[in-house]
Amino acid sequence: MIEAFFMKLLASTLFSSLFLTSFAAAESYDCNFKVRANDRKWVPSSLSINVDRNDRVWVLGNIVKTDDGHPIEGRATDDIRTRDVFEVETVNESMPVDSRRPLGASSRRVLYTVSIDPEDLTAILRAVTLVKYFEQSRRLTGACKIR
Repeated sequence: MIEAFFMKLLASTLFSSLFLTSFAAAESYDCNFKVRANDRKWVPSSLSINVDRNDRVWVLGNIVKTDDGHPIEGRATDDIRTRDVFEVETVNESMPVDSRRPLGASSRRVLYTVSIDPEDLTAILRAVTLVKYFEQSRRLTGACKIR
């Protein structure tokens, strides 16, 4: 009887520790960046990055979202081993283009890459337009907090 009690206690302790560590693996960051006034239509000043227990990345920002306001699925990369790096690609109709050569909405793709230092939570945002011959890029610094 005592052995059965200890086995149940051991099993419940193991289950609860696995349950809690699965939640600990998820990450959530709220990041803010210093964006110049003329870039505010295509470079986000704030981003929320959520990594769920299944390692899926969701990004939401003041200009990075779906039409109905939901987050966009992104991806985590390991380009820089000392920083957490996340990418999201989206269509942004407000991105700068040459007015002499108009582009359709499907051609107005922008790649946003955020790298976060896990120790001091400083962040670097890189926004790059993916339009051949009209590439533009911005590199901004900011800070994040863990949510």
